[in-house]
Amino acid sequence: MSLISPGDMRELRSFQNSLMESACRFERHPYSGDSDFDETTGIAAESVSEVIYTGPCRYTTARGGGIIVLGDGTVPPQDVHIFTPWDSAPPMFGDIAIITAAPDPRAVGITLQVRDVEFTQYLTARKSSCRTFQPIAQQNVTAGP
Repeated sequence: MSLISPGDMRELRSFQNSLMESACRFERHPYSGDSDFDETTGIAAESVSEVIYTGPCRYTTARGGGIIVLGDGTVPPQDVHIFTPWDSAPPMFGDIAIITAAPDPRAVGITLQVRDVEFTQYLTARKSSCRTFQPIAQQNVTAGP
């Protein structure tokens, strides 16, 4: 027997969706580089990304730990949780998440990499843990996708 009735689950999911005032896009790139290698021709071809999801989302920053050493300096990674509707296509590790619209215009254009996707029995929203190695405040953020 389920602890949450189907009706209650619908209400919880509807509530979660009502909190999604931003929009985002998840993309899957075949490889992390700028080009793919065509085994038939032996020529590097331009990488083509596949859009996994585009639509409403909610994001929150998360408290992460650690320092990444880049050259002579260090950069604290920034973790962000992105919530999408429970029935949206699940991203995978390495996919790219881009915030395309937000109440805070400074967030528009932030690009992150998916690190983990949460799966639970009582899924009310799909939670993707993402990370950027460049502090969000220093990204070249533009007003628009």
